[in-house]
Amino acid sequence: MSCLEKRPGDRGGVESSSLSKHPRFSQKDEGKIPETNETNEISELKERVKKENEIGRSFFLSLKFERAAAAYKNALRIHSGLSTKLILLYPYKDYKKLSAIINSNMARCYLNMMEYEKGLKYCEKAITEDYEYIKAYVIKGDILMNLASSSRDFDQAHEARECFRRCMILCERLNKDKHFTSQIEEKVNYSEQLCKVLGAGFCIKSLQSTKGKFEAIFKKLIDKKPSEEQEKIEEYKEFLFKRIKNREEELESIQKTTDCSPIGIINNVPEHLECRITLDLIDNPYCTSSGHSYSKDPLLTHIRLNEDDPMTREYICKFKPGLIENKALARAVEDFKDKNNLY
Repeated sequence: MSCLEKRPGDRGGVESSSLSKHPRFSQKDEGKIPETNETNEISELKERVKKENEIGRSFFLSLKFERAAAAYKNALRIHSGLSTKLILLYPYKDYKKLSAIINSNMARCYLNMMEYEKGLKYCEKAITEDYEYIKAYVIKGDILMNLASSSRDFDQAHEARECFRRCMILCERLNKDKHFTSQIEEKVNYSEQLCKVLGAGFCIKSLQSTKGKFEAIFKKLIDKKPSEEQEKIEEYKEFLFKRIKNREEELESIQKTTDCSPIGIINNVPEHLECRITLDLIDNPYCTSSGHSYSKDPLLTHIRLNEDDPMTREYICKFKPGLIENKALARAVEDFKDKNNLY
């Protein structure tokens, strides 16, 4: 048989130059080695992310929130540094879930450091990655509750309530345990109470504004009407203002009797408010009336948001905080820096 003779199954007399049908380059063997290498690379990457996440968790449990945030940031950098080829091989659901967890961990750190805007940003990222990740909604709700409690913003309280209500829906859908669900129910109740109080405050302001407008209207009517009609106008004015006053008293009673203590407030001193004789020295030290010294700018930020001493929780008026410059500590810090060449 000629070497160019057509054989059964051949399309022509010339042997194909393609290597795809060669036994050494079968489709199965072609993808085997690269797939193994890439799978190993994904496994190594997962381990690195897991390690950084555990480091962050360790710092968080030790109340070192700034260091925890740095570790979580490294975990996010590693996780988001995947090549396009690896992302295609990485299970999509696993990739998104892990990203949501790390972003939520970052948000919780910023919640405890009272850097609420940054915390909200990471909450939104977590929810975008996994819209069923309950903890992201919980942290977002806690942040909004703290903001609403300090700024008396009804919209923020309302948004917090919606976050917690979303959590309740997810608890039912995902069959969460009763203990966790009861904690969410408590947060829903807190947010509803705060909405009630802030709503009452808004109504009081509206009533006061309305009262002022009616006052001007009645004055014009009384000036224009004859004396026999003025008495009737005065009676109606008295009746109307009495109704407004009663409503104001009802709303004030709601404000006084409703328990809307903020949730998620930390009981420890944030790391950036501590005075530690290390390389992280206190800057521009000022004392509160309790005698504790803190860095001035972070302290003023804390007082503006919480109106209390970070250590003792004693009330401090944000308009007149009455801080005293700690000159002795400032000199000690300067001396320490000079001796150790820290400038």
